[in-house]
Amino acid sequence: MNRRDFLLLRRIDQKRVVELSCQRLYMRYVEAAGGAALARRRQTAGEDAPWFSGEPPAHLDPPSWDVLLRDLRRELAGADVVRVAEHEWIADEAFRQELEGVLGELRGRNVEVELVTSP
Repeated sequence: MNRRDFLLLRRIDQKRVVELSCQRLYMRYVEAAGGAALARRRQTAGEDAPWFSGEPPAHLDPPSWDVLLRDLRRELAGADVVRVAEHEWIADEAFRQELEGVLGELRGRNVEVELVTSP
């Protein structure tokens, strides 16, 4: 996972500040959900069967949501401040619960969590 997809890291007053883009993270969430559904369709359609001529179909599956969450937790582990930008993208209930779980863990470790309003 490329953290530049939804994290912006910087130092301000000797604090490690991480800006988390909810829009970009939500897009990765939807992509992961779509990738899981596509993999299930491939299995039931028999697309994983052996091929005999030509090139096999390209399977470029995105990482699962569990992998994305694990990587997000690891990236945020050293942060002193997490600024949550574009939080209007947290409308999906399942996505909101997952993200609130991560942010709750950060608050439990005394990481400052700020909601940044869009201009």
